Amino acid sequence: MAAVLLASARAPAEGPTWPQIRRVAAEVNQSLRESAAGVSARAQTLAELPRLALATATDRQTVADLTGEELAIRPRASETIELAQVPRTGGAPLSLLRFPRDAASTMPLASPGVHLIVSQGALRVASVVRIRPPARSDEIDGVVAVSWPADMARVARQVAALGSGVTLETQAGTIQIGGPTRAEAQRVAVPVAGPSGQGLVLIAPAPAARGWRPRPLAAALGIALGTLVSASLIFGGAVAAERRARAYELEAWATRTWTPAPPARPRTPM
Repeated sequence: MAAVLLASARAPAEGPTWPQIRRVAAEVNQSLRESAAGVSARAQTLAELPRLALATATDRQTVADLTGEELAIRPRASETIELAQVPRTGGAPLSLLRFPRDAASTMPLASPGVHLIVSQGALRVASVVRIRPPARSDEIDGVVAVSWPADMARVARQVAALGSGVTLETQAGTIQIGGPTRAEAQRVAVPVAGPSGQGLVLIAPAPAARGWRPRPLAAALGIALGTLVSASLIFGGAVAAERRARAYELEAWATRTWTPAPPARPRTPM
């Protein structure tokens, strides 16, 4: 009975476990790497189009007069594509054209490689590729940059198991995944490698240690103590009874009367 009460007195831990938090961090890392691989392949494919190399050697007005069909660019859903020029002697990049045309320019055009972008509260993965134009190559480099929304669907499913949202801190900003984090919860910071080794930090609710329920614990301890006292009394009574029995036997042995045996009669010869 005491064992049953003691088991029920153990309160379950509130909040996520460390394995759950590690799974979320691993899923963030894997999802961002997959998104980065896809957007990098897309940007590299566009950078190899001869028409784009020619366009980056012209000027903004010339490029603006070209259509997507003339440039051989067909933007995908939620995709952003930008063409630009970067002076080889240094200086700010010059954006030539952007698809969609009303998209905000948030891509780091002067820095080739994979980048994370936070735009309108959403996380995007961008790839910037430089192009050597056929003309003016001693003055400028062409640039094609592509960005996609980061696919966080699998991450959101992992976060749902935590019972609270998480925060992902990036160099470009902070985003929330899976709703807000409980305000009263303590938090832990877990490093995430991310694409191209970019430092990311996952902020998640801290795992809570298991506790005890006071009333079931007190009842279990009371029963255990009562059982111990009863066992002690029973054992002590048995020992005392055995001692009394031994003392009685010794006393009877010490006070008993010895009766000598009668002498043996001599044998008569036959």
